[in-house]
Amino acid sequence: MRTSKAVLAAGTVVFGAAIPVLYAAPAHAAEKPDIVFTAAFDRAEAKVGDTVTLSAKVSNKGSVAAEGVHFSAGGPETNWVVVCQNADDLKAEFSLAPGAAKDFTWTCTVPQGAAQNTRASFFLRADARNGEASVGDNTAIAHVSVPGAAGSISGVMHVRLDPPQQGPSYVNGARIELLDLSGKVISETTTNVGQYTFAKVKPGKYKLKPYPPAGAYFPGEVADVEVFADKNTEVTIALKRVASTPSTTPSPSSSVVPVTGANVPPAKGSPTGTELPVTGTNAMVIGGVAVALMGAGAAFVVAARRRRYSTSV
Repeated sequence: MRTSKAVLAAGTVVFGAAIPVLYAAPAHAAEKPDIVFTAAFDRAEAKVGDTVTLSAKVSNKGSVAAEGVHFSAGGPETNWVVVCQNADDLKAEFSLAPGAAKDFTWTCTVPQGAAQNTRASFFLRADARNGEASVGDNTAIAHVSVPGAAGSISGVMHVRLDPPQQGPSYVNGARIELLDLSGKVISETTTNVGQYTFAKVKPGKYKLKPYPPAGAYFPGEVADVEVFADKNTEVTIALKRVASTPSTTPSPSSSVVPVTGANVPPAKGSPTGTELPVTGTNAMVIGGVAVALMGAGAAFVVAARRRRYSTSV
C-alpha cells in the first residue's frame, strides 16, 4: 500500500513538472517554399509585329520543396501585352526542390496596341500549391520599348475679349514651348496668324507654355495636353490684353519749339504786346528824346517872356 502511494506521488510530481515544459515549448510554424520569378526580353526596342524572345526563371529560395508550381496572370489584360507562341509549358505544373530553379524561353510577338503605349509588356505570376513564404517576388514583369506612331498638337492663340466682341482677335508671332512633365523643353514654335502646330510628337503627357508679345498681353497660362498615336490634339490658348494707359511722354510730332520774336506772348499791361527793355541802345534813344524835349520847353519859355516884355514898353 505504501509502495503504491509512493509510485502515485512520484508520477504526480513528474507529470506536474512536465506540464510547464509542454506549455513553454514554442509552436513552430510549418515552413513554406519561397518562389522567385524573373523575366527579361532579348532586346530593349522592337517594332509592331516583331518576334522577341523572353527568357524567364522560376527559383525556390525556401528550405522546403515547392509542390505544384503553376502560372497565372500577373497583370492587366491589355492590347500591349506580348503574345507568346510556344507557351504550352505555361499550363503544366512542376515541383522545385529547395534551392532549385527552372528556366523557360518563350517566343512572343509585339502586338499592334504596343504602338500606342510605346512599349510591349509581359506579366506572369508563379505560385506553389503548398504555400509561399514571401509573395512579393512571385510576379515577373518585363518591357520592351516600341516607338509608336507619332501624334501632333495644333490650335490657335487669340485674345480673350472682355467684354466679348464680335469675332476673335488672333495673336501673331507668339512663341510657344512644348515641355515634358519635368519641365524640359521638347520643342518650340511661333504662331502664324494665331495658328500653331507641333508635329511628330511621341505619345505621352506634355505641357504647353505660351510667350505672348511683351507688354501687349498678360502672360498665358501653362496648359496640360496628352498626345495619342496617329491623332491630333487641339488646344486653344486664350490671352487677356493688357489695358492701355495714356502716355505722359511727348510724342516726336509734338516736340517743344523755342518761343522767340513774334511768338513771344503779350506782356502784362502792354497793349501792343511788345515791351523793350530799358537797357543798351534803347536807353540812349530815350535819353536823347528827353533832352530835346527839355530844350524845346526852355526855348518856348524864353520866347514867351520876350513877347510879354515888348508889349509892356
